Amino acid sequence: IAQTHAVGKTKPNQFGVYDMMGNVWEWVSDWYDAAYPRGKQNNPTGVEKGDYKVVRGGSFDSSAGGLRITNRTWLHPKNKVFPKVTTYGQVMNEIYNYVGFRCAQSIVLVSK
Repeated sequence: IAQTHAVGKTKPNQFGVYDMMGNVWEWVSDWYDAAYPRGKQNNPTGVEKGDYKVVRGGSFDSSAGGLRITNRTWLHPKNKVFPKVTTYGQVMNEIYNYVGFRCAQSIVLVSK
């Protein structure tokens, strides 16, 4: 049976970051925008407000094709179930056991 695993149990990617895809979907701060792929490509931020938030990366229960950082879907922040059918046709009526979050901090590079 597929299930989540503790963070850091798999090898990090080439940037030293763990679990970027396939453990749980991750909430991001962007509001969902259906036109997102056609927009700005360098650090796109999406629309300023909306009803749905973006989750990325797929989960332990995703198909192999869904395990990629660019895989995204939307969730209503107040709902307790996935509200839609994904690109792969999977009905996602699961409890939020498939969704997590990542703590992040912006850094400022200082040149000497």
